[in-house]
Amino acid sequence: AQMLVERQAFRSPGLKRAIAVSNFVRDDLIREFGLAPDKTVTIYNGVDLDRFRPAADPSERAAIRQKFIVPASARVVVFVGNGFARKGLGFLIEAWPLVAGGAFLLVVGADRAADKFARRAGALNVGARVVFAGPQPNVEAIFRAADALAMPSLFEPFGNVVMEAMASGLPVMTSVFSGVAELIPPSMRGFRVENPDDVGEVALRLGALFDAPAGLGAEARETAAKFTWTRYANELNALIESIG
Repeated sequence: AQMLVERQAFRSPGLKRAIAVSNFVRDDLIREFGLAPDKTVTIYNGVDLDRFRPAADPSERAAIRQKFIVPASARVVVFVGNGFARKGLGFLIEAWPLVAGGAFLLVVGADRAADKFARRAGALNVGARVVFAGPQPNVEAIFRAADALAMPSLFEPFGNVVMEAMASGLPVMTSVFSGVAELIPPSMRGFRVENPDDVGEVALRLGALFDAPAGLGAEARETAAKFTWTRYANELNALIESIG
């Protein structure tokens, strides 16, 4: 039903432009709705660089870890989002027994099936290393306590949380089915998952993420800094003026 409504809107003679949040979405609009390429424009979402920033005080990192009973010395990968299945949490949990070094997976977000995911982690004997934190109002603080973000989604038009993690100075693992993957710097493209339901590949990408050099955090921040909300507003206003 939604597709039918959207199709009618895209066929309207009054349509001037369709704005996509990524080329991944733009290509889908052209393919699924037959939109003319010159009527579709990509404007990437922005990120709040003041809110999402690397930790300035080591005690901030330690306090968050203590809150969720995560060892100070452990590697911590954070997953943030609602709709756990679509965002690939199940694939991460299945891969976690293959992750060496006693790394922890910190899951932030809400899902009606959260208990099912927790039980699966227990059945795989990694329940002690998969922490379900529930919804958190200050996710920026969670990023400052983590070493990386992982979100091997089955489908994500953009993936704001990935850009927010990068702005926080974290290397990120995402899937090629996320629009934000287009913006990942070359040094982190080895962390992109081609087949999210391939547990072996997810584990392989996680291993590469753990082996990433420390300098990638600064590169992640530098990449995110190119995509501010001011840039977004300027591009949107320029588009409006061009068709006004």
